[in-house]
Amino acid sequence: MNGETRQELLFIYGTLRRGAQFPLEKFLGRWVVFLGKAMYQGRLLDLGAYPGLIPSDRTADRVVGDLYRVLDAKTVFSRLDVYEDYRPDQPEQSLYLRLLETVHLQNGSTRKAWIYVYNGSREGTRVIPGGDYVQYLASRRKNSF
Repeated sequence: MNGETRQELLFIYGTLRRGAQFPLEKFLGRWVVFLGKAMYQGRLLDLGAYPGLIPSDRTADRVVGDLYRVLDAKTVFSRLDVYEDYRPDQPEQSLYLRLLETVHLQNGSTRKAWIYVYNGSREGTRVIPGGDYVQYLASRRKNSF
């Protein structure tokens, strides 16, 4: 890599997003830097207590998320792999897989970022309209009153 340090990026779309009141907020706040909103070509499934992202070939399908620069990849991914039930040595038994995928930034550029992609059963799930989990949570809270 000619002396370059590869910058690790992380795309977050679910319970760990800003505004989702996530459980690892303090941990992530110490180890990642928010770069802005981004989108991924996929669909977001409602799995009950959390969402699951799946890739899609349809250009109309998009998932809205936050893009972060990771300050310490070993620290961040060892903690998030446990949180997301990703087992690098047993991917077939993992609820999510951590994959390096292309995300689209608001300025039209693309970057490669790590994404946790849902690897479980899709039976009984439904697609979250608009692909924005924070907006979806807000509308559910509003409609529950």
